[in-house]
Amino acid sequence: MDFQVERIEFGEKIGLAEREAVNKYAQFLASQSLPVIFSPGHLSYITNMRIESLYAMSNSQESFYRRFEIPKKSGGRRRIDAPLPSLAHIQRWILDNILQGVALHPSAKAYRKGYSTFDNARFHRKQSIVLKVDVKNFFGSIEEHSVFSIFHDLGYSKRLSKLFSMIATLDGVLPQGAPTSGALSNIFMRAFDEKIFADCKRQGIRYTRYADDLTFSGDAIDLREHIRLVDKEFSKVGLTLNSKKTRVLFPHMRQEVTGLVVNDSVSIPQAFRRQLRQECYFIKKFGIHGHAREVNARNPRILLEEVIGKLSYVKAVHAKDPWWAKNHAIMLEVRKNLI
Repeated sequence: MDFQVERIEFGEKIGLAEREAVNKYAQFLASQSLPVIFSPGHLSYITNMRIESLYAMSNSQESFYRRFEIPKKSGGRRRIDAPLPSLAHIQRWILDNILQGVALHPSAKAYRKGYSTFDNARFHRKQSIVLKVDVKNFFGSIEEHSVFSIFHDLGYSKRLSKLFSMIATLDGVLPQGAPTSGALSNIFMRAFDEKIFADCKRQGIRYTRYADDLTFSGDAIDLREHIRLVDKEFSKVGLTLNSKKTRVLFPHMRQEVTGLVVNDSVSIPQAFRRQLRQECYFIKKFGIHGHAREVNARNPRILLEEVIGKLSYVKAVHAKDPWWAKNHAIMLEVRKNLI
């Protein structure tokens, strides 16, 4: 494969003067099925974005985000930094064309196509002990220099790796809300996952990680020693154990993993299903507008979309119960006729 044409147009700008060096650089990226990019100018060309815009996004990141807060399930507020459309576009391009193809450890279950909370929870069914560990300020602990290393280790030049890392970070860390943050966190955690998984395998312990939520399960776990090991490995990568969220669940308790009960078969908590059944009943009896008035919902359409989303989730987990699929179809029909 000869990349001489690209070298003439773009390679000179990053100091790849020799044909052999250009081809070696390009072939290394191509061997990993990664897009061959020689310079910021080349990136501008293949993404159809002005080079001035790319530099503005990397040098004045705060100008390209909208900040807001959402409530946490555990109480308090979570800050979200949502990129503006132009920045989100290039971040999505980086995600789709570079990051999605990077191999991850199988224990990582979040931010991956075809994976869900169900795929995470099912590994921990019918276990004597379930240990749940959480990372404190997960995205905010993964710094720009680590993101730079990810792109550079993939084979991109220092100049491009710096540009990518600045486009993907805000205030020097991964932002909660950027399309790239989840995939980058999985790549960052790859060595950690490999180490923890290997240790767990030797001890007959099951391990999965869903973003910052780590779950361990088995018949015999030395809890104190295992937590100490995890904390030690966290410190090696600059992460901190959130001791307030560490949970040990035994069979006589409700063993819940990423929102799903795993004591026996994987199931959605009964209270959630009961409430959703009631919502469906009231919508069928009084109509979506009548139900919206009853629950003081300002927008019936948004309320209906929430119900449809919940039904999609439940019918996927409880596929053997036809009630959920039937009522999902009914709500889709309600949406079709909604004025």
